[in-house]
Amino acid sequence: MATNKRPYKNEENPYKSRIYPAAVDGNRIASKEVISCYTYVMPETRKEQLSYTSELIPDGFWPLRNEPLTCLYLAYGSCMSRASFSETVSTFDLIGAVSIPDYRVGFTHYSKIKWGGGVADLLPAKGQQAEGVLYRIPIDQVPSVDAREGADLDRPIYRRIPITVYRDQIPIAAFTYEVINKRSEEYPPHPDYMETILDGADILTPGYVNSLIAHVQSISPVPAMKGGR
Repeated sequence: MATNKRPYKNEENPYKSRIYPAAVDGNRIASKEVISCYTYVMPETRKEQLSYTSELIPDGFWPLRNEPLTCLYLAYGSCMSRASFSETVSTFDLIGAVSIPDYRVGFTHYSKIKWGGGVADLLPAKGQQAEGVLYRIPIDQVPSVDAREGADLDRPIYRRIPITVYRDQIPIAAFTYEVINKRSEEYPPHPDYMETILDGADILTPGYVNSLIAHVQSISPVPAMKGGR
């Protein structure tokens, strides 16, 4: 039985009507006659709310909504390399490149055993903007990322932090890692580590990649460090 009950009667309609020009059929297209019609678009404020309360569906592919519980992970260092990241996490979805306003990438920890040089850290930097790669990973794979970052050690090197990133100007809530004991002067990364970063930076903007390379080249060499993971 049909009813005239309006949706959103007792709450604000999250959609807003818009009038757009549209051609109706071939004859009108040929004659360049245009009429106006209604459609609906989601307001930007509503999009922001959804980005924090709803899961992002990879590539907008709706059937993936029923996949197991997942979370969004921001990589800004060696994990940007999909080849390298696949050695840590067996299953992941690449969401894509994202921007990170008011942050920059530095190299504040020396990795003696694994890399033999400085490793990346995400540092607050008002007015600057870092870039990174956003993944969707199964929640049960997070411990594997913790282990890669040394966040599971008795004396952890990195720790997990929440972070807001932007893709197509829409904020997205994710998590990432930061170095706990940061050195004020940075360590230059080993060429192999930097090569891994650049392998994953292929989807970032050329301007950002060039600025990151220039920053690394500006870091003064330091004596080999003792200890460190």
